[in-house]
Amino acid sequence: MDVKEFLHFIKGVQGKLNMQDFLQKLTAALGIGAGLGIVLQGIAFFVPFYYANLYTGLVVLLAVLAAGVAAVLRRRTMEQAALAIDRFGFAERIITAYENLQKEGAGGSGSMAGDGPARNTVGADGARNMVLAQRQDAFRRLQAQKDKIHIRVMPAGKSAAGVLVLLAVMSVLAFVPSKMK
Repeated sequence: MDVKEFLHFIKGVQGKLNMQDFLQKLTAALGIGAGLGIVLQGIAFFVPFYYANLYTGLVVLLAVLAAGVAAVLRRRTMEQAALAIDRFGFAERIITAYENLQKEGAGGSGSMAGDGPARNTVGADGARNMVLAQRQDAFRRLQAQKDKIHIRVMPAGKSAAGVLVLLAVMSVLAFVPSKMK
């Protein structure tokens, strides 16, 4: 695995984490929107509320919009994606390799020969060799265990089922006739 593959893998995990966050926020927002829609439909049974169905649809639409905005504003970073990969038993190798790539320069060209003024200090060369060794170890371990890393994107079944029940109740209430609607 080279630097480009490494960064591409982290970017893929970042995308999955962002989708996971969006779907969790969407599930919660739809639950809240459906709950408010049920309340609006319930109010329409007792109080003259002629546009209850319209307002119910607007509440659900605003909930979905709010989930989308919240997901965009709270996107995961590459560092958070690297930490998520580390939770699969890498003992902070991935985040360390990513941070070292960031320190070397964005994109991590991987070449360290001839960058900057020549220093003949043993400490700097030893640190560079250690960074390279750590990076290669992280690359090897990630390549070996890449198939074992699975990010669950879909929300939990219970929460999704609960939202579907709330949306179904809201929809049924919208079609129930009332003298007040």
